[in-house]
Amino acid sequence: MLEFRHCDTERLYSHWQSLREDGLPSHRCWDPAQIPKLTPNMLILELNSDDDFVYRFAGTEVCDFVGVELTGRRMKDFFPSPDVYAATDSMQRAMLGVPCGQLSSYKVRGAAGRECDAELLFLPLAGKNGTADRLLVYMALAETTGFGEAAPEVSENIEATWIDLGWGVPEADLAIAEPQNSHI
Repeated sequence: MLEFRHCDTERLYSHWQSLREDGLPSHRCWDPAQIPKLTPNMLILELNSDDDFVYRFAGTEVCDFVGVELTGRRMKDFFPSPDVYAATDSMQRAMLGVPCGQLSSYKVRGAAGRECDAELLFLPLAGKNGTADRLLVYMALAETTGFGEAAPEVSENIEATWIDLGWGVPEADLAIAEPQNSHI
């Protein structure tokens, strides 16, 4: 059983589950207007035809926190090093390949310097051909733990758990991405 730290993360998971029939929810049935209170903290990443992750949707709270509009931009443009991007990219591709989800906790700092713990939920969505090609991401920010340099950063992976959605989870030797002072 999943242990959510934030009630809104659990609400998003329940909503995603309600859209499942025999497989993954289709990106076409995903309607942020059905859950307006949660929409500002959501992202939708798509693995596009160029084999690159693109932010197809980025909620206002996420964009305000990182200090930039993400919608329509490539994910790799926001990583300070190829190694950190490669680990994150590998983890996200694994979630699409199985398909499975992930519940994670990170220490993060926003563009204004606010430091807090964040709970992130990653869930796959099916594309046109019924296979997973998008990730729904929900970012719940917990209490502020301090203030630091005014630059967005993920400084520590506190915990990460794969979510078996009925197809298993990635191989045990696939490391869950652990950013080391990586910019968002």
